Amino acid sequence: MVREGFWIRLPHCPKSHEPNPFPLRHPDRWSLDSYFTAFGSPDYTAFKAALQTELEECLSSLMTREDIAAPDVAKLESLGSRLGHLSSFLGCLSADDATNEAVKADEAWLSMLGATMTKIASTVQSRLAALDATASATLLADPSLEGAGHAVKRMREEGRHLMPAPLEALAADLNVDGLHAWGRLYDTLTGKLTFPMTFPDGSIQTIPMAQRRALMADPNREIREAAFRDGQVPWNTHADTFGAALNGIAGTRLGLYTRRGITHFLQTPLFDGALSRETLDAMMTAIRAESSLPHRALRAAARLQGTPALHFFDLEAPQIAAPEGLSVSWDDACDIVRRSFHAAYPALGDYFDSMLENRWIEAQPRPGKRPGAFCTGSHFTGEQRVYMTYHDTIHDVVTLAHEVGHAWHSHVLKDRRPFAREYPMTLAETASNFGEMILLDGLQRDPSSSPELLDYLLDQEMNRAHSYLVNIPMRYEFERSFYEERASGEISVSRLRALMNAAQRELYGDTLLPEGSDPFFWASKMHFFITGISFTISLRLWLPSQPGSFARFKAEGASFLPRYEAFLGATGSADCETVVRQTWVRTSPARNSGPRQSGPSPLRWSATKPCLRGDFLQRHVLAVPSSPARPDPGGSHHGYPQRDARFLLRWGMSRQSAEGVTDSPLHARRRGRHHRCRRGIEPPRSGGGEREGRATPGHPGHCGAARGASRNARQHRHGESQCGLGRPAGRSGHRQ
Repeated sequence: MVREGFWIRLPHCPKSHEPNPFPLRHPDRWSLDSYFTAFGSPDYTAFKAALQTELEECLSSLMTREDIAAPDVAKLESLGSRLGHLSSFLGCLSADDATNEAVKADEAWLSMLGATMTKIASTVQSRLAALDATASATLLADPSLEGAGHAVKRMREEGRHLMPAPLEALAADLNVDGLHAWGRLYDTLTGKLTFPMTFPDGSIQTIPMAQRRALMADPNREIREAAFRDGQVPWNTHADTFGAALNGIAGTRLGLYTRRGITHFLQTPLFDGALSRETLDAMMTAIRAESSLPHRALRAAARLQGTPALHFFDLEAPQIAAPEGLSVSWDDACDIVRRSFHAAYPALGDYFDSMLENRWIEAQPRPGKRPGAFCTGSHFTGEQRVYMTYHDTIHDVVTLAHEVGHAWHSHVLKDRRPFAREYPMTLAETASNFGEMILLDGLQRDPSSSPELLDYLLDQEMNRAHSYLVNIPMRYEFERSFYEERASGEISVSRLRALMNAAQRELYGDTLLPEGSDPFFWASKMHFFITGISFTISLRLWLPSQPGSFARFKAEGASFLPRYEAFLGATGSADCETVVRQTWVRTSPARNSGPRQSGPSPLRWSATKPCLRGDFLQRHVLAVPSSPARPDPGGSHHGYPQRDARFLLRWGMSRQSAEGVTDSPLHARRRGRHHRCRRGIEPPRSGGGEREGRATPGHPGHCGAARGASRNARQHRHGESQCGLGRPAGRSGHRQ
């Protein structure tokens, strides 16, 4: 059946394991020919040999002298680009066919090259740090380093916190089979985990652990509960192993920090994120101050499912089911994204067209592919690749727009030198979320989108409220507490469980049922085990650049886009605070009674509260009382008709308009009808402090990390980004 507009439902959509019987207008298989002719081809083999030789020669040359010159820095940059090129190619092959043992062998070999690269980088960094101001200025004046000032400044800073060269070389070698071995152990073990799951109908199936999260997002609460309950068994069985891995990773880091003269475990992740401690503290304070907003979204979800609060397995569940029978073919998904991009941002639409034409997107569903999605690219070729597995859902369409946004960010930077293309994870999700918002805005404005589809999209937006402002800060609080205690010795499994429960209770509060926490979240969340990043905050905490950028785009129109691209272009050339302050966030210097370390001026976040409130009132927060819902015998909660699951969503949008918040297209389109849906029922009003006038373009947004041989091997795997220059990095998954 065909409907007008974007959406087309095909009567027999192919399953993930079946070949597509319909000819595709848009290819769903990528081409990697511009990397190398093929894996194992003569050009591939020659590239590997030449790179290994150059790395060894470069290290040998540095070891025979003690000076540092501009060509040494430029050589480091060139080697990093080529190492990243090879890492990106192998990462694509490995994701495309997880069973290919030859590719795995080359990835292991690549980790050895990464250790050599780390030795070169640490040598260059320490020698740059030893230069006085005059010598440093002379070096930067060399034409070969034009545009590399920010990177060199950061290398000088990092060089001040390095051990003597022989010890750094030893650490690089030991980390291959030490620190990073813990991460490989986690990846190997979790990749093999399965569990027998008893479904509500009594049937029992063996479920791969990779499918558990999808089952815990099933609309059927009994299935979610069974997946959570039965899926906890393997985590409990292997808890000692995972506990040893987590202790080993943290212990190695803390030991190296001490040897490098780093006095606090947050210093390295803050440096990697180009973020000051003052800004981090201000951000966490603002998030806590606005916790009532995502908590209201959580209580709304509990109301919709008829429970007094949520269990952890309810957090990602849809409370509004997708329209029955809705299926979006790959061709239709590409058309949806194309039209949305071209209508709002023609340059982005043209770039997406070129990605399809050049076959830079892998989306075909078939056995052997790794789960998840990512964007990767090569500084060597200036090209990007998007990886995903398309299953004909709206969520997959959004994922496509998200990953193309990552690719666009790299495309904007491609004419800059490699050093200036490396941006911190704290800014890595700006373009990806911008792409998502363009798509969702286009769907919401499309007159052919059905009411059921709009309700479903709004429910998905509500889900993001707690994901970004509760779940991610919860991870930070757990990891912060864990590292504080780990400095005094190993942490037992029981204590890890207690720390995780405490973090969940602190951030979620009474929105979780008394028995509703997940004590093994520390084991099941792979980000805690990524050894290429220094701390989860580098991966997930936001800076105020995502929702705010789109809000300004909506207000200013096409005239905003040059400034937006200037922001993207600056992300690799300055610290986060400087980039954000020079673009669109209103800030003032932080006021501190005590001295602060030298570094970027912190953001005070004087505009954070209205920004967060404006964004979430407009896009997420539902009109639900601040107190927890209590079921009543009549089958309703506080006067809300439980029989109409969409009532809360609809009334919530009406109230937002009444409070003077700028309407989104979805709100504006449906405001009149939703007022009529109230039928005289007046939900109780929230207490004071819930009104704050008009929305102010806001803060937040980040998700991201990557695993390659170096930071230059940047990969956003389902939203993740790069980590430290010259340090072995990791590849992982994106939107949480």
